[in-house]
Amino acid sequence: MKFKPGDKVKFLDQVGEGVVKTILPNGKLMIEDEVGFDYEVGTAEVILSQGSSAEAKLYDTAPPTETSIFHKDVDEAKLETAQDKFADLYKEKAHIKDSDAMEVDLHIHELLDRTQGMSNGEMLEHQIKHFERMMSIAERKKVARVVFIHGIGEGVLRAEIRRLIEQFYPNCSYADGNYRTYGIGATQIRIRYN
Repeated sequence: MKFKPGDKVKFLDQVGEGVVKTILPNGKLMIEDEVGFDYEVGTAEVILSQGSSAEAKLYDTAPPTETSIFHKDVDEAKLETAQDKFADLYKEKAHIKDSDAMEVDLHIHELLDRTQGMSNGEMLEHQIKHFERMMSIAERKKVARVVFIHGIGEGVLRAEIRRLIEQFYPNCSYADGNYRTYGIGATQIRIRYN
């Protein structure tokens, strides 16, 4: 950015502003702050001060805050359409075999089309979020038994599912899934209802 003597600037790494007095031969700027002290700074350490009206315009174009989003009126038709799309997306991922059992495959290739560039932690986080959504759906639909197919792997997903059941689902118990059907790559969860 080009500066010239007389430009008002703001410091990026400290509070305050000043005026460019001179441009030094080494490419740095001599800035006089509002108190009268001189600072030698690099051009990357300051920005042009655009004045209060220009700055106000920048703040007006800033992204909305969470509060303003939550208090905004939402078109009910659009909201219903979005909820239907969400329900359709996750309905396909859970297969109900009989009236009291639901089967959910947590293999990452079943949940995502692409995993390129994702770390193992990001993939695990996605699988856990899907697990939590499916548990919520199972509880809402009063499903008595849910089988989560997680595969063998290193056992991280299996251990995390079981830890979450113990910690956050007091009405549930878990065991290995049916060995004949799933091998050792599944966890069966029983949900008790009052």
